[in-house]
Amino acid sequence: MKPLFYTLCTTLLFLSGCESAQTKSSHPAFAQTKAHIGQGTPVMLEVGADYCTACQKMAAMIDRLKTDNPGVSVYPVNVNKEREAAMELDVRMIPTQIFYDGAGREVYRHIGGYGEAEFRVVLKTYGILKE
Repeated sequence: MKPLFYTLCTTLLFLSGCESAQTKSSHPAFAQTKAHIGQGTPVMLEVGADYCTACQKMAAMIDRLKTDNPGVSVYPVNVNKEREAAMELDVRMIPTQIFYDGAGREVYRHIGGYGEAEFRVVLKTYGILKE
């Protein structure tokens, strides 16, 4: 009973901070992002929301990373705008980073933010970043 209660409370807290799912985003839709998974290249999904401070810090770090390494396979998923993505990915807290191998298998999941140096090490470990 307790796990159900905690899941319900987490979901209600999450949904209370969400805006309309109709809001436009500059990021690709989750359906487009999913198409990159399992295509032979390791991929990382950064699952977050606009209103989340830690997510905003991760987004800024990812923007810098992508500027320095064009084509790196890191994709944002904004669960504030695409609520169904959180359910499909089984994300209960944000930010969450999900790492997939080239075959599309989830190989690692981290909840919370990263420091920049640690983030780069993790990206290298899972083959996302090749510096």
